[in-house]
Amino acid sequence: LGRLRARACLKARDFLMQKLYSLRKPKTNIQILQQNVLLRFKYLVWFLRRHAPEVLLEVRACYVDTMARVLKQALQGYASSLA
Repeated sequence: LGRLRARACLKARDFLMQKLYSLRKPKTNIQILQQNVLLRFKYLVWFLRRHAPEVLLEVRACYVDTMARVLKQALQGYASSLA
């Protein structure tokens, strides 16, 4: 049962990381992806929180990094359009 849980955590991590990397594509509607894709898989996050908190920290760090990049790029574009 432990091996099955570890395999499920690995699959959930890979799946969530793939979804997070799709946020990095240019001209992506982040809000739609967050609401329609990521929110549907909140139970995977719950599963990781309960069974593999170290994996959840890695996924969370990837999400924070991705959103920081996206927001930085958007703000830089906005600032350059003002100048």
